[in-house]
Amino acid sequence: MSEKIKNYLGLSLIAASLAFAFAAVGFVVTRPDYSERTFSVDAEGEVVSIPDIGKFSFSILTEGSKDAADAQLKNTEASNKVIEYLKAEGVAKEDIKSTGYYVNPRYQYYDCGPVYYREPTAYYDDTAEMVSPSPCPPPDIVGYTIEHTVSVKVRDLEKAGTLVGGAVERGANTVSELTFEVDDPAQAKQDAIEEATTKARAKAEAIAKAGGFRIGKLVSISTSDGLYPVAYADYGYDGKGGAAETSSVSPVVEPGSQNIAVTVYLTYEIR
Repeated sequence: MSEKIKNYLGLSLIAASLAFAFAAVGFVVTRPDYSERTFSVDAEGEVVSIPDIGKFSFSILTEGSKDAADAQLKNTEASNKVIEYLKAEGVAKEDIKSTGYYVNPRYQYYDCGPVYYREPTAYYDDTAEMVSPSPCPPPDIVGYTIEHTVSVKVRDLEKAGTLVGGAVERGANTVSELTFEVDDPAQAKQDAIEEATTKARAKAEAIAKAGGFRIGKLVSISTSDGLYPVAYADYGYDGKGGAAETSSVSPVVEPGSQNIAVTVYLTYEIR
């Protein structure tokens, strides 16, 4: 083996050794800097907030015409009437959103009389079948059903009940339940996290005192959100039917309160 080749092999071994050494150093650096002796605690923080927006949705259902375009025109006119009313009452354009639009044909099916089962003529006859005395025509389209669903966000809660009643009075055939919620729960959620963290820390200190050890470093922290109960309004009617039955009904609504809960999980090192 030439001296030149030996030098190359030596350099390769040195490079490999350095690479391994750096890898080992990297592994040591990235290892968690805490002992395996840990304990965990959790606590819940809860903040009661007053809802500041209301939400409801309504649908315009139009049935009848065999001409789909004519049915759509009638539905559009009825929908626009309700939407124009909401805007006139101060609901912003961006708070009115179409969430569904359906065009479905309605069929008429024909009764083609009784259907008979023809028995086979012999044990080797495999032609047994269901037979009808006359051929049955395909179903006919007798009209179309158009349904347009719109969601509404109400920022002036004092008008919520009036807006629901007004939408029905102007042609909304179906109105969903009116709900109340906090539009931006970020601050309330932050307050709940701070409360939960304080409680969890106090619990950890109590456990350490009872167990005769000291609390070390905070190893990990995580949170989970609780359910946000939503308040519902009682309409005083089922929200269905039409303007004739509900034109004078405006539900009395109360937004109530909304609980925002967060659970915090803390893991500490034991010293």
